[in-house]
Amino acid sequence: MGFDNISESIIVTPELTIIHVEKERMARLAVDTFIDVIGSVSEFKTKIKIDTPLVESSSCNSPQLQPES
Repeated sequence: MGFDNISESIIVTPELTIIHVEKERMARLAVDTFIDVIGSVSEFKTKIKIDTPLVESSSCNSPQLQPES
C-alpha cells in the first residue's frame, strides 16, 4: 500500500492502493490554528482530525487464477 498519492503507485504492477492525504488542507488548518494560538492567551489544546480516504486500485483485486493445463 502506498501513502500520500505517490506517483510511483501507478507505475508498478499491480498499481498500489494508496491513502490520499490532503496536504493543502492540512497546511491551511495548521496555519489557521497557529494564528488562532498566537492571538489567544487560552491554554486549551485542539485536536484536528482529517479524513484520509483509501484509494483502491488493482492491488486490492484478487489474483486471477490460471486454468490448469
